[in-house]
Amino acid sequence: MKRKTEMRNEGGHIYLSLIVNTLSFVVVFLLGFVGYYCLEYKWGLVHLAIGLIWRLSLALYHKIGAVVVGLIPLSIYLAVMSILVALEHLRLFSFRKSPIKKMDFVIEMGPMLGVTGTMISLSRSMSHIDMSHGVQAAIHEMSALVGQALNSSVLGVSLAIAAYLMKFFIKERRE
Repeated sequence: MKRKTEMRNEGGHIYLSLIVNTLSFVVVFLLGFVGYYCLEYKWGLVHLAIGLIWRLSLALYHKIGAVVVGLIPLSIYLAVMSILVALEHLRLFSFRKSPIKKMDFVIEMGPMLGVTGTMISLSRSMSHIDMSHGVQAAIHEMSALVGQALNSSVLGVSLAIAAYLMKFFIKERRE
């Protein structure tokens, strides 16, 4: 008898979850649609926003290198996770499973991507040594690529440190 009641409650929970997820999607879709309408048709800002995102992406590419393709999504992932952890702390959100494993992902991937970017930039700097335009031009290009290499490592390790601190905060709060 209890099994049927549990199944009904579980089934009701599944339907409630489905309804909440559907309503959440509809709300986010409508907000996106209204936002796009306002940006494009009312104010004409979509092309400006796309251009700004493109210029920002290029600037980050020149500052960090090819590893920007992995480090930027990892940064966004960490930012979203930190917002969700803050919302959980305020009891406005609840993780089904502990987010500690998700922090481990950032802790491991951040330095790996940073070191990969360092190796790519250093190998490019060594292969681009061209003394035909003068020693000063060669040193200038090489130092720019070495700076790019160090920036990618710094960003990767910074992400790992932030994720480690967040993991520490989550562990302390749960204990």
